[in-house]
Amino acid sequence: MPCDTRLKRNYRRLGRVQTISERKAEVKKAVDTIAEQIVRGDVKAVNGPGGAVALQPKTEAARVALEAARDGVTDACVVRQIMLHGSAFQKLELQKHARVNMQALATGGHSHDHGGTWHKHH
Repeated sequence: MPCDTRLKRNYRRLGRVQTISERKAEVKKAVDTIAEQIVRGDVKAVNGPGGAVALQPKTEAARVALEAARDGVTDACVVRQIMLHGSAFQKLELQKHARVNMQALATGGHSHDHGGTWHKHH
């Protein structure tokens, strides 16, 4: 997945580039944590133009927890990972407030501010 290949340059301040295996483990941990937040109801998915999806925290505390868990992983990556590898319950909770269109996710529409504004792929 593309989010697995966005490697950190000075990984853990060791002066080396992160490996794909290390990044994949970080992405999995971030996705698992954010999926838990979605299941708890602290975070919900919202739709933007063209079917793009963003994750929107319901409270300020949820926003802080979401940002702490993110570790550079985009909303689109989280949604793709849940839709591909998540449990049926996680998928159901994710789609409770927004329709997830995998083709729309692939076009790159996204939000940097939890659905406040939307952008095309960079």
